[in-house]
Amino acid sequence: MKQTKKLLSVLLCLALVFCLAVPAAFADDTYTLTINSKTPNHDYQAYRVFSGELATDPSGTGADTLINIDWGTGVKDTTALLNAVKAITVNGDTPFKDCDDAAAVADVLAAENATAVTDAFADVVARYLADSPTGTGTTAATATGNVYPATIPGLPAGYYLVKEAAFTGDEGDNNSYTKFILQLVKDKTVSAKADVPTLDKQVKDKGDTAATPADGTNVSVGDTVTYTLTSKVPDMNGYNKYFFVVSDTLSAGLTPNANSIVVKLNGTALTKDTDYTVSTTPAVPMAGQPTTLEIVFKNFIQYNTTTHIGKAIEITYDATVNQYAAAGATGTSNSAKLTFSNDPNYTYVGDPADSDKPATGEPVSETPSTIANVYTAQLQINKVNVEDFPLTGAAFTLTGDGVITTGVTASDTFTPDASGTYYKLNSGAYTTTTPDGSNDDLYESTTQKYTRTPGTTSWITEAQGTNVAGEVGADGVVTFTGLGAGTYILKETKTPANYNTIDDITLVLNFTPPATVTTGTEKGTWSGTYKVGDGAPQTLTVDSNTGVISLDIENRSGAELPATGGMGTTLFVCGGACLMLAALVVLAVRSASKKNDRHHFKA
Repeated sequence: MKQTKKLLSVLLCLALVFCLAVPAAFADDTYTLTINSKTPNHDYQAYRVFSGELATDPSGTGADTLINIDWGTGVKDTTALLNAVKAITVNGDTPFKDCDDAAAVADVLAAENATAVTDAFADVVARYLADSPTGTGTTAATATGNVYPATIPGLPAGYYLVKEAAFTGDEGDNNSYTKFILQLVKDKTVSAKADVPTLDKQVKDKGDTAATPADGTNVSVGDTVTYTLTSKVPDMNGYNKYFFVVSDTLSAGLTPNANSIVVKLNGTALTKDTDYTVSTTPAVPMAGQPTTLEIVFKNFIQYNTTTHIGKAIEITYDATVNQYAAAGATGTSNSAKLTFSNDPNYTYVGDPADSDKPATGEPVSETPSTIANVYTAQLQINKVNVEDFPLTGAAFTLTGDGVITTGVTASDTFTPDASGTYYKLNSGAYTTTTPDGSNDDLYESTTQKYTRTPGTTSWITEAQGTNVAGEVGADGVVTFTGLGAGTYILKETKTPANYNTIDDITLVLNFTPPATVTTGTEKGTWSGTYKVGDGAPQTLTVDSNTGVISLDIENRSGAELPATGGMGTTLFVCGGACLMLAALVVLAVRSASKKNDRHHFKA
C-alpha cells in the first residue's frame, strides 16, 4: 500500500511538472523594441517583414537566430514583392536575382551584410507594407538623458522594417524621418537612423588677420567682412536623392560679393556650376534692400560614402558693410539656413526646373536660422560753452584707421512751433533748456518755441586712416557714424567767434560683442576714453540703450587768464617783492644821508 502511495505521488508531481512545462514550451514570446531619437515629436511604425521560429543556442554562448523564415504579416502582395526584390540592382549587381522565397531573400541579406543592399531592399519593401503596422510607438515628451525614447511592445520574433509615420510636431522642425531593417529576437534598443545636418555661421573682419570668426564683431562702414558657414555631410543611407540647399540672407547694411564664394568639402575646393550653383536675389544687389544668396549642391547624394560621411563642409564669402548698417548697440544681421531631405521612405524627384532643389510638397526640413552680426559705432559731438549751452560755428576733423566711409550729420533746421521744445539763443544756437528768469538775457525770445528737423547724413569716403570733416549744426551737434573700434584724433578746425580753440582730443573706442548671437537682436557694448591734449584720460558717455557714444566739448570765451597758483601769480609776487626791496633801499640811503649831515653839522 505504501509503495502504491509513493508511486501515485511521483506520478502526480510529474503531471504537475508536465502541465507547467507545456505552456512554456509552446509560448509565443513577444519583445519590446525601444527607439532612441535625438529629437522629440516622432511616431514610429514597425512592420514584421519576415517571420520565423526562434532557435536558441543550448550552451548560451551563441546568438539566438530565426529558422523556418517566411514572409511576415507586415507585408502584402508577397508574389509581387518577391519579383520586385529580385529586380533590385545595387552598383550594377542584382543580389536577389536567384531568390525563390522569403528564406532565400533573408539569406542574401545576411550574407551581403552591406548597407547599400539592405537600404535598397528596404526601399522596395516600403511599397508593399501591410495596411496596418505590427506595432507603433511615439517618442516621450521629455528626454531621458539626451535622447527621446519610443517603445513598441508586443512584437514577436522576426525581421522588421521600422519607419516613421509622421512628425507630431511642426513639419518644419529640424528633424529627419527614419527607416531601417533590424532583426528582433529579444528586447532591443536602437538609435533612430536619421542623421540631421546642422549649419553654423560666423563672421570676421577680413582686414584683421589676427581675428577669429565669431558670432559678432565690430567694423567700420566700408570694411570687408568674411562670413564662414560650416556643416557636415550627413548619413544619407536609405535615400534615393538628397537635397542640400543653403539660403543666406544679408541685411540691407551688407553688400555680398557672390564671386568670392568658396565651397570646400573636407578641405578640398569644389567647382562652381559642376558641384554647386550660386544665385542671388535680387540678381543685382540693390542699395537699402536685403540680398539672399542661394547655394545648391548638385547630386549631393554622391557624397554618401564612408570617405565623405561626417566630413566638414565649409562655405566662405565676403561682404562689404555699407551705409545702411545699423549704428550703436544694434547689430546688422546676416541669417542663414539649410534645407535638406528628411524622409528616406519617400522617393524624391526634385523641382522640374532644378532637380537638385526640392519640388513643392516634397518632404524637407530646415535647420534653425544661424545668425552673425556686425556692429558699428556712432559718435556724437556736442559743442557747448561753460554754461552748458550749445554753440554754433564750430567744425572738426576726425582721423583714425576706422575712418573709411563715414556718415556726417549736422545742419539741423528749426521751425517756429508753439508745441516745440527748443528755444533760440542770442548766439544763434538752439537749446531745450527752458528760460528760468535768471538766464533770460541769453535767449532771443523766452516765449517762442521751435521744433527740430534732423539734418541729412552725408556719407564721405576717404582713404583708410585719413580724416573726415564735419561742422556742428544749429543745435551745436555733429555726429560721425560708421566707425569701428580704435584710436581717433578729433581736431577743432573752426572755433566759434570769441572763443578759444580747444586742444586736440584723443579718443579710444572699445567694443565687446555679445557672447552668442541667436536671434540677431543681441546688443553689443561700446565704451571708451578721451583726453584733451596731454590731460588725463576720462570716460566717454555711452547711452546704455542705443549705444551712441557722446562727448561734450566745452569752449571758453575771451583771453584765458593764468589760473590761481600758476606762473602768473608767481610773477606778480616776484614783482611786488622787487618793488618793496627797492623802496627799502631808497629809505636806507636817505636815512644814511641825513645822519651824515647831522654829523657834519655836529662836526
